[in-house]
Amino acid sequence: MEQEAIFSQVIILGIVGLIGVIAAKAKVISSVVNDSLAGIIINITAPFMIISSLSGLEFTDLIIKNSLWVFVFSYMAIFVLMGLGFLSFKILGLKEDLGKVHVLHTTYGNIVFLGFPVINELFPGGEALLYAGIYQVASNSIMWTWAVYYLRKDKNQSFGSNLKKLANPNTIALVLGLLIMAFQIRLPFVLQKSMGGLGNTTLYLAMLYIGGLLASIKLLDSVKNLHVWILSLNKLVLGPFIVLLIIQAIISLTGLHLGYIALTVVVLEAAMPCMVIIIILVKKYGGDEKSAIGNLFLTTVLSFITLPLVNYLIKCTITFFTE
Repeated sequence: MEQEAIFSQVIILGIVGLIGVIAAKAKVISSVVNDSLAGIIINITAPFMIISSLSGLEFTDLIIKNSLWVFVFSYMAIFVLMGLGFLSFKILGLKEDLGKVHVLHTTYGNIVFLGFPVINELFPGGEALLYAGIYQVASNSIMWTWAVYYLRKDKNQSFGSNLKKLANPNTIALVLGLLIMAFQIRLPFVLQKSMGGLGNTTLYLAMLYIGGLLASIKLLDSVKNLHVWILSLNKLVLGPFIVLLIIQAIISLTGLHLGYIALTVVVLEAAMPCMVIIIILVKKYGGDEKSAIGNLFLTTVLSFITLPLVNYLIKCTITFFTE
């Protein structure tokens, strides 16, 4: 039943994304409009989706324990992906500018624009979105510190100035949502309905945005290089599967009780296609921007196949370890 749900979700994503591509080709969605869409998603709809979802979630000991482990396993997942990125960078013998993009795009996925709405649709109720928010905090803590330092040719920018970027609308919304959940604050109906309604538009706005972004990319330029396919394999399948095996092995060896939703969220967030923000950072600090755009295109298209595959692998692996 759950596998059918993720297939249905992927089809919906594909349709809305295709509408975004067509709208961009028809000049209905311009680059200016698309940039505005990104701002609306990050600053308005995604934060409201987090707050409205968490406000109805019961704060239990199990959720607290799972959240702590999700935080630990999120960092572990990020470092596994990073290691694969460095390994393939060296094996392929990539030039420095291309190699940096390769490493960062292997490490960081589209966990907000695609991850949040997909996970919220797959596991409605707020718990999964809480874990997804925790994964984002872990991801951002490394991206705005190490990743920016790694890209910059001038290494003089202070660690603290990048660390301040952790205080973004989504992390603020996560903190507010946690406070509302912890103190069991019941929001007025009209407020819950307003925020929830706005939050529910995130999925569709995100896919329109991604479709508009993909419309400007030349397909042949994106698929003709071996390194893009190796990155796609590492980012979408191999990396998440290694993360899944490590977590499941720890669970089996230690007797750790980690909920199915918590485990699935960490692995699915690790399996998301390349992060859009990396392209912006590459444009600002240096790197192979053309390759970054190609990485985004191919991994996003392939993710419509690989996300259901990874979800299936999660089920099979859990069954194997519990038999």
